[in-house]
Amino acid sequence: MARQPLLTVTGLRYSVDAPHPISLALDVGDRVGLLGNDEAHLSAFLQVLAGLRAPLAGRLMWRGKRLRRVNQLRRHVRLVWRNPYVLFGGQLSARDLLFSRRGGPTDEELRAGGMPSAVADFDLQALSGVQRIRVTLVHLQQRPPDILLIDDIFQSIIPEAWDEILQILGATTSASTTLVVASRQAAALRTMRTVYRMTETGLMPVPREAMPGRTLPLRARCTDQGAERGSHS
Repeated sequence: MARQPLLTVTGLRYSVDAPHPISLALDVGDRVGLLGNDEAHLSAFLQVLAGLRAPLAGRLMWRGKRLRRVNQLRRHVRLVWRNPYVLFGGQLSARDLLFSRRGGPTDEELRAGGMPSAVADFDLQALSGVQRIRVTLVHLQQRPPDILLIDDIFQSIIPEAWDEILQILGATTSASTTLVVASRQAAALRTMRTVYRMTETGLMPVPREAMPGRTLPLRARCTDQGAERGSHS
């Protein structure tokens, strides 16, 4: 029996403003980029994949079994919003975000988590955009999700800092975690192994040579199978 993809969506309609159905299969360790403008409604699509929003039509399957309720995905998928502060809410320090056990971490533990110890004294609102993203990603990897969705966090970051964000993603995301990054900027997706453009007719693969400054991911995928599993109807 053939191994089933991690998550399969078939004929998915996720917004009345994006009527064309989407089909896509995600497997363990995939690195997928989604490129689109405001009309593509990328955020709405990611919210469906995260189990936070019911689709208008279509079928979702987890490891080959159909999901009757979209919220079943929440135990497997985490979504990082455009503003990572939304993920946590409230006034929390970097130290509180990264570690919850009594007494807090040592400076050595903070450095091992990719955070300079001095940042632990700031609350989340006081951090820069890059620092917020680093805190968010390191925090999520304390309990790595099966699928990590990134909703155009590059919008709030100056282009000069994009390389640092891509390095943080590569360093903090487990090789077994499936990573899906959505962006309106092609340059922000250059470390993704597979990139699709969301168009009026569905998902269209973007050739590697068409991606600006294309580089390999900092962490290799667990498998090279299924590099081109997205489809459009």
